[in-house]
Amino acid sequence: MDHLRIHKGINAAINAVDFGGGIHSVGSNSRQAAFVMDGDPATGWSPDPNDSPEDWFIEIDLGRAVAARKVTLIFDEEAPPFELFTLLLSTGEQAIDVVDNIIDGSLIYRFQERFKGNKRHRVTQDLDLAKQPPVQFLRVESLLHVPGARLVEVEVEETGEGFQVKFPRPIRQRELVELRFTSAVFLQATRFDVFLWNCTWREMPEWRRCDGGCRWFTKATC
Repeated sequence: MDHLRIHKGINAAINAVDFGGGIHSVGSNSRQAAFVMDGDPATGWSPDPNDSPEDWFIEIDLGRAVAARKVTLIFDEEAPPFELFTLLLSTGEQAIDVVDNIIDGSLIYRFQERFKGNKRHRVTQDLDLAKQPPVQFLRVESLLHVPGARLVEVEVEETGEGFQVKFPRPIRQRELVELRFTSAVFLQATRFDVFLWNCTWREMPEWRRCDGGCRWFTKATC
């Protein structure tokens, strides 16, 4: 495993591609999808009104789970914003069937917030770090066609990336214990408070990256 550079208070969406993330899925206007993560307010995405309303969604993979402080959706200032839409957040957890097998391609969204009658061009959803699990996937579902409306940028503000630990295979419980010891050494060396967020006890292939998720101005340690 190896460690990556420490950052603090960044937009986790802007560099998602560096971690293997990007657009995970989009139901309509796929050619515009990447514009919501390019940092350019002049470009954006909107669903095609001729497509089925069930396809008016976009799904983003941050490439790693992060301790998100807030999620901001920015709409084109030159047009009305999305008026009725839903924001969904996921840790990357997948559904399992009745015999405890992972359902490939599935995602469980445990956080959902619906916005009705929206007139704002910048919509921010604050997250409680004490209650909200780490975020890796974000989904926006437009529920009402608004002519000219475009989502131009998605921002996910995290407290700090800390160190990223990458594994070539699933994590076992013994290795996770060893990783916690390693993180404690790292903590002493950097004087940062480190939390291990994106780890699981089960040997599930999709869980191969742990985000140290450094938090500043706290006293808790792992």
